[in-house]
Parts: sequence; structure tokens; C-alpha cells
Amino acid sequence: MKTTLLFLASVLFLLPQVSWAQPPEDAMLYISRTMGFRPPGFMTPQSDYGFEIKKNGEWKYNSFAPQKDRKGPKTGELMMPMESFIEQLQIIGLDEIPELDPNAPKIADLPKMMIRRKVDGKAWVREIPPRSDIAMELHYLIQQIVLGVQEIPTKDFPLVEDKPVGIDKPRTLKTADELEEAFGKEKAGELLKRIDLEKKQLVIFRWAGSGQDELFANLEGEDDAEQLVFGYRRGMTRDLRQHARYYVVERGQGWKIEKLPPARFNR
Repeated sequence: MKTTLLFLASVLFLLPQVSWAQPPEDAMLYISRTMGFRPPGFMTPQSDYGFEIKKNGEWKYNSFAPQKDRKGPKTGELMMPMESFIEQLQIIGLDEIPELDPNAPKIADLPKMMIRRKVDGKAWVREIPPRSDIAMELHYLIQQIVLGVQEIPTKDFPLVEDKPVGIDKPRTLKTADELEEAFGKEKAGELLKRIDLEKKQLVIFRWAGSGQDELFANLEGEDDAEQLVFGYRRGMTRDLRQHARYYVVERGQGWKIEKLPPARFNR
């Protein structure tokens, strides 16, 4: 009986959030990302969300997960021209995503990224796995817009000395020499095209832990009280996996690491 009540409470909590999965009429683009139905405690501010942007560059981001010190969605304006944003979408390959197969089986609550917009006045809807290459590139772009933090795909930039040092000991790289020492000359050259080291620095997290371990960037607080937080949640599985995450942040920007309790199914 207790388990049933807790499950129903989770569903009721999610009902107002699910309404965000429907795009507003004036949105130029709407993207919703979900890792599948589960209790709110298993969500993070970056795992399940809705992001919309209007033609004038105004955007709105709403996490489906509970957030500390924040009420309602986060809003803002693009820090780049709309033409540059559209160009980024084209580079990512938004137009190349195939149409939905009308005969494909409809399975509810699976992990997915839904993308909605209008093309020539007609509805344009696509659905892709949230961890596919295009979905992750879209996720990185949204993260950069909302948080001001750029995430670099780790699979494209292996470390020369690939040793886990623990979640409490991130490595901060601020110079071209430090990049070359960490990644080698060729990969460092590629990173220098992405990172303006006069204004930015690269923060590297490298650790070993459960396959369910999670690390995500988030802004806590509101307005002038916002602070960049890297949230770490230890997984509950007994497997040992290697993890790495790379974030480009502003030089001099303060941030902290917050360890969160493991997510558990209530029994």
C-alpha cells in the first residue's frame, strides 16, 4: 500500500511538468528531453527538461526535476545572433533527422528527445534517442545557452595520462601548454579552436565509480545570487566504470562540487 501511494505521488508531481512537453504556439523551436519515466529523485536538472526559443531570441528552460532555490522556469535571451543559432542547428544536422515512421510501435515512457518546429507553415516533429550523437550536440548547445557552460565530448579528446583522480580533484587547464600536456599536440590544437583561453578555462573531471554515477552542471539560486554547481550523484550498482567530463567555464568564475545522496526506489 505504501509503495502504491508513493508511486501515485510521483505521478502527481510529474503531471504539471508533463504539460511542458507541449510546445507553445509562438515557439520557433521546442525541444524536450527525458530519460524515461521514473521517480523525480532519479532526475537531474540536465537530464529531463523542456527548452523553447522564439524568433526574437527569447528562450525558456524548464527542468522536470525539482530544483533547489529556483521557482519556475529559467528565461533569458540568446547571446548570439539568431542567424548564428540557426547555423549551429544546421551544423549539428537538425535537418537531416529522418521523419517518424508512422508504423513504428508506440512505446510510452521510453527515453527520448522530441524536437518540434514549423517548416513552411507545417508542423515538423522528430524523435531521437537522447544519447544519440545529434541529441547530445543539441543538449550541449542548450546547456551552453542556459548555463553559459560549454561541455566538450570526452570521446573525441582522450587524455594522455588517463588515470582517475577522484571527483574532488578536477583538473583546471588555462594555457595551451597545459592542454598539450593533457591531450597531446594534435588534440590540443583542436581544442584551441573551441576554447578562448584568454576568457575561458577547461575543467576536467576524471573518476572511477558505479556505472550509474552522474555528474551535471547547474546554476543554483536566481539572478545575481546564481552559482555554478557541479552536482555529483553516486550510483548504486556494484560495477566499476571509468568516467570523465570536460567543461569550459569563464576564467575567474566561482563554482563548487555538491555531492548528492544516491537515488533510490522507495520500497
